[in-house]
Amino acid sequence: MKNGEWVLNGQCIIFSNTGVLLDGQHRLAAVVNSGLTIPFDVRFGINEETFATIDDGKKRTPADVFSIESIPNYANAAAVVNLVIGMERGATNDTMHSASRPSNIEMAKWYFDHQEIADFVLLGIKWYDASGRLLTPSKFASYAYMMAKVDEAAAMKFMEQLAFGFNLTTSSPVFKLRSMLAKAKVDKTKKLSVSYERALIIKAWNFFRKGKTVKILKYDTEREDFPKFD
Repeated sequence: MKNGEWVLNGQCIIFSNTGVLLDGQHRLAAVVNSGLTIPFDVRFGINEETFATIDDGKKRTPADVFSIESIPNYANAAAVVNLVIGMERGATNDTMHSASRPSNIEMAKWYFDHQEIADFVLLGIKWYDASGRLLTPSKFASYAYMMAKVDEAAAMKFMEQLAFGFNLTTSSPVFKLRSMLAKAKVDKTKKLSVSYERALIIKAWNFFRKGKTVKILKYDTEREDFPKFD
């Protein structure tokens, strides 16, 4: 509501035949909190016995919205947009606080404003298959997108090497990253948290772009600031 994203979608505020509010409590509370005047469709005279059937379905997900908008590979596309927006907002893992979490409308608008992301979604699917599923398609695509904003040619080379493992020396940051991701996939004791995994990917990219080799790829959670795409 505060972002001007509220629209009439046919879902009504519902009052019973005795004047009891059956559906719309949260929407009306949001109006009070926003301090705004918001239009609603309102239905009166509904039998109170129908209350148990109201809102009995699941909440619409971003993937549902992307599907309705006929966006190709809608589930992966929605996941990629969510990850990219999160990283652009400084999230260190895949979960954003409610205050910074994008709405379904915001995510769809972001997609249509950045339609080049569709190419990254397809690449993410390709790299996912080629790599033996080292990362999800959405992670491959979203990290590549963030890297490409810095250096597109280097981003493509980094991801191709990460996915296929070609022409890598043991001191290459891509080799180190690939090895750690592979170990985490098959050995539960080597499993990486989402935040730590993200930090390693960004650090490996920064080393790679600067042409540096590494003996050990690691992230010190206590002494290092969370890395950024350089």
